Amino acid sequence: MIQLNYKKLSDFTRTRSGVKELLLGLSKQKIQTVIFSNHNLPDISRQAKRLGIEKYIGEILANPEGQRDHVHRRHKAEKLHEFCVAHNFKPKNILCIGDTVEETQIGKHHGQFL
Repeated sequence: MIQLNYKKLSDFTRTRSGVKELLLGLSKQKIQTVIFSNHNLPDISRQAKRLGIEKYIGEILANPEGQRDHVHRRHKAEKLHEFCVAHNFKPKNILCIGDTVEETQIGKHHGQFL
């Protein structure tokens, strides 16, 4: 039910003011950007394309299609940790920008938070 409502409602969302400009600036500086989400990869990819930001996103760390436990099980921290280890990123070089307490906690643990 939540997944179906998410898809319907997400078609009406927009980016926050300044997001495209920020992503463009990061891209020009060759700074890698990643979306990490508890939602499904196809949904996040579709939204990034719809919002016109997909060209600025280096990678999307999300659940595979069909996985529906995103509400009960949070995987963002693990995905970000694995990504940072695989790319040898140091916490001082990580900046998390989010809209929930979860991102604040992940940012504090894995790097910085804005």
